[in-house]
Amino acid sequence: MSGKRLLMFIAGLMCLCLIFPMIPASADEGTENDTRVILSEEDGDVLVIDGIKFIIDRESLTASVCGAESEKLTKLTVPGEIPYKDKKIPVTEIADYAFEDSALKTVKLGENITRIGEGAFAFSSSLKKAAFPSGCKEIGDAAFFMCGSLEDVDIGSATGITYIGEGAFAGTALTDFLTPDKTEELGASAFAGCVKLKEFTIGKKCSWIGDGAFSGCSALDSLSVSGKNKYLSVKDGCLYSADGTILLSAAAASGELTLPEGLTAIQPYAFEDNVNVSSVILPKSLKELGEYSFYNCTGLKKIKLGDNLTFIGDNAFSGCTGIKTITIPKATETIRGNPFKYCKKLSKIKVASGNKNYKAVKGMLTSYNKKTIIAAPAKGGSYTLYSKCRSIADFAFCGNVNIEKIEINPEFKSIGAAAFYDCKGLKYVYFPDSNVSLPDSEYIEDIYTDEIQYCPVFGGTNSGLEINIPFEAESGGKGSLEYLINIHTGGKAVITTR
Repeated sequence: MSGKRLLMFIAGLMCLCLIFPMIPASADEGTENDTRVILSEEDGDVLVIDGIKFIIDRESLTASVCGAESEKLTKLTVPGEIPYKDKKIPVTEIADYAFEDSALKTVKLGENITRIGEGAFAFSSSLKKAAFPSGCKEIGDAAFFMCGSLEDVDIGSATGITYIGEGAFAGTALTDFLTPDKTEELGASAFAGCVKLKEFTIGKKCSWIGDGAFSGCSALDSLSVSGKNKYLSVKDGCLYSADGTILLSAAAASGELTLPEGLTAIQPYAFEDNVNVSSVILPKSLKELGEYSFYNCTGLKKIKLGDNLTFIGDNAFSGCTGIKTITIPKATETIRGNPFKYCKKLSKIKVASGNKNYKAVKGMLTSYNKKTIIAAPAKGGSYTLYSKCRSIADFAFCGNVNIEKIEINPEFKSIGAAAFYDCKGLKYVYFPDSNVSLPDSEYIEDIYTDEIQYCPVFGGTNSGLEINIPFEAESGGKGSLEYLINIHTGGKAVITTR
């Protein structure tokens, strides 16, 4: 699972956990056999029974578990029913974030539980074992997210589960998993970061696997699908749609791969964090390469893009530290962002003759008119921008630790967000003209995800970076080049004038 998506999960969980605030633990830590109403509202009562808190739905006469009276509870056994107003009512749900960051070690859920809520046990680092009832239908998003000790999940009897949510078991210690036959979908990043996961079997009704479901599962060497499944297939460790047109995950792939003809799309995050694949030949039929599709594939040394590839997603090859050269095909129409960030051995980007959307100039990927640098290789030393260059796109040189010096040409106009982010070897930048624009903030909205990102142009560069700008009598004023440089270096650059 990528760091960006992990932060999204964590932020969401930390905000939403306020839905069920903790009530101070009693001195007996909830060990007595008692039933108490601790809160009564128009919509329902909150009870404590044997140290477990329940919310009562008065209309349906069902109960949800919403937490424990004591933060020290280590063993949770949820009853099938609880007494309420001279009746027995079923306990049907574990509420969202009910036991987030708890001290639980074991969990056994009652026979009437049908849903485990979002983040229900997230960050419970001591949790080792969880058992599910046969009637459970849904494991919510991030339900067991980052339960790093969870290694024993008794899900075999939970035959009714239809949905396993996004990040549901991400970051756990599971070694094998069999999805129940009624499971129809695995959410994005459902098992991401499960570094001990070796075997995974998909049941007969599962028709879709979300993006990055197995990202970072570096030990996964057996990925299989039930022979009765009509929607998915597996070949050479790669999971495909049944018709072979979509590659959903390549988490179990290794060595040298030649992907089959007929494949038209590789889903986002499909190969993410796969360190075992060394080379990939993409078929001529492939048209779309999703974002982060080969992200952090550090063992990948060679890749050949298909002749008819029209779309390359943002960060498609970022972090592929073994790639030395790559050729953009003639058919490529759209390249989102810089797909080659942190490719530290990439010495040259080529563009096939006849491409009407992109060019290659001095090993750099540029717009067709050569005015914008889109992505630069990891070459070091000094760059003097060619005469036609007018702008550097967002993230264009991001992660190039080898570049030491860059000289801007006199007709140059603008530098995009994070263009030189993490260029730790950069020592000198020369601006011959003060009419160069930089973003007016360190933060930008990602046009593809609508997220706000921290993207200073020179962020992550070493202190002592010298930036030479033209002398101005009133330099340093708001909006001036000097002012913007100070923003995008955190005031750490040494600004000199000529």
